[in-house]
Amino acid sequence: MSSNHYLYLFSAAVSDSFAHAPEDVLTTPLQACHVAGLQVIANSALQVGCTAHMKSFFSPSRFWDDVARDGATFCMLMGQMPAILLKTVESVPTHRLAHMYSVPYPGLEFEQRFKTTIVWQGYGLTETFPHLPSKRRIENKAPTCCGFAPEWFDYGVVDQNDRLVGPGEPGELVYRPRLPHAMFSGYYKDEAATNAALRNFMFHTGDIGFYDEEGAVHYLRRMTDTIRRGGENISAVELETVAASHPAVVEAAAYAVPSELAGHEVKIDVTISGDLDLAEFHAWLAERLPRYMIPRYLEALEAMPKTPSARVEKYKLAARGVDRSEVMEFEPPRRKPREPE
Repeated sequence: MSSNHYLYLFSAAVSDSFAHAPEDVLTTPLQACHVAGLQVIANSALQVGCTAHMKSFFSPSRFWDDVARDGATFCMLMGQMPAILLKTVESVPTHRLAHMYSVPYPGLEFEQRFKTTIVWQGYGLTETFPHLPSKRRIENKAPTCCGFAPEWFDYGVVDQNDRLVGPGEPGELVYRPRLPHAMFSGYYKDEAATNAALRNFMFHTGDIGFYDEEGAVHYLRRMTDTIRRGGENISAVELETVAASHPAVVEAAAYAVPSELAGHEVKIDVTISGDLDLAEFHAWLAERLPRYMIPRYLEALEAMPKTPSARVEKYKLAARGVDRSEVMEFEPPRRKPREPE
């Protein structure tokens, strides 16, 4: 539940931070049910009186043609969208897209090939927008950096017992606005979820990160994107990054599936461009991953199920199970025998 004040405050703040002007043209394939489409594009256009183009879905083959035809000067993408463009689009028509807000940062190759400047230092959720992106980068920071919180926010990083931790120590990102109605008001008809998220007078984001010695916040991953296997914590994001670096892989989704013994096994689903032999792909992964991260199951899909904000719905993938002919199973990774002393 979001108040009018919250929607106004953050669309105004984002517009000011990006220095949008009436002559700008904003565009995104991210829908208005998400903070990206709603605050960064639609409401920002209302704030400054410029044009916004809202697309109903992300089409890699049409994206740059739409950008050129719309005369877009600013765009926002999320997740693996830029990586998909890098894998599937070689050249682009002449366009006016000066800046693209994209999290995570897709790299210098993206900027050079598609002739635009990437903004990635920012962080927001539908519930709140505590790190305002800007066209001016904060230099000498890692790609994980979200920037600094505005002065109307208290923020911190907490451990599993909600105790604040120090600089450089990872934990859950938490925020509390100093202004009234500067955040969501709760989850509609879900008191338990509201109380859990707002416990101890701080909004718990469900995201893992840390802050550095200068106070800049760094985002690492969603708490739900951690796979527990054989006593080890595995980052699904790290797995997906390695898998997607294969030339034939367009998109990757890593998630936990039940083990026949106890705990979880790792499954990676991919969409591909061209041919990909899953057995050869598994061997390729095994050369690049620690033993405990090597997936037990692989599957090639035509497309991933996604939310309107283009986030892969991994729960739908997991619900399909692994006892199907389309799923390739491999021997689970074994511990190396100890060397005799």
